[in-house]
Amino acid sequence: MPDKGSVYVLSGATSDIGRAIAVRLARSGRLVAALGRNEAVLASLQREAPDRIHTHCVDLTDDAAVTKFAGDIVGSAQPMAALIHCAGVHYVGAIETAAVTEMDLMYRANVHAPYVLSQLLIPALARAKGHVIFVNSTAGLRARPNLAGYSASQHSLRVLADALRDEVNMQGIRVTSIYLGRTATKRIAKLFNAERKVFNPALLLQPDDVAESVLYALSLPATAEVVDLTIRPAIKSY
Repeated sequence: MPDKGSVYVLSGATSDIGRAIAVRLARSGRLVAALGRNEAVLASLQREAPDRIHTHCVDLTDDAAVTKFAGDIVGSAQPMAALIHCAGVHYVGAIETAAVTEMDLMYRANVHAPYVLSQLLIPALARAKGHVIFVNSTAGLRARPNLAGYSASQHSLRVLADALRDEVNMQGIRVTSIYLGRTATKRIAKLFNAERKVFNPALLLQPDDVAESVLYALSLPATAEVVDLTIRPAIKSY
């Protein structure tokens, strides 16, 4: 059983996958600091486990808001067991026609935000010998047509995780990247629609599958580290 006094910071908690991770962490006895921008969805999430999930309305593209949240965490007496990056945005478009503003937003949300949050929380993670998990995408491993901007942001996230690991392992901090194939979420439903493909969620990864993968990485003894974990649907439907 995890230390009930340790906090697990989770960004993107209002997404399908983030919600599944937050609930799974709470049900395992962990205390979750769940970050998101939608206050109504955060309130719904907190009702899932009001004694274990504490929500924080934070816009991760606002450096001042992120700095304030991180300062509260670092300054608290609670040990920080993990930082789980699950936030991000996703746009589809060919390089020739995609809006550059969308590319900029993907960089800001998918790369800049986790960079800043990780940087600010390293002191707390080092004190508790914590764990950083990046919920990434297989798009960060291989580029695909009409996903160049998103793939570039996810590849950058991969590089960030790899560099961070080499920098902080000696402080006792473990760093894991989890690369997801297509998962049954509202985001992927929109992607299937843009590709004019049939969306069959039963044939995709489930948000709970991702949550179990996060718990697996966290559950290993401190002497072991999952570096890269790639999961995809068992039956390929796309």
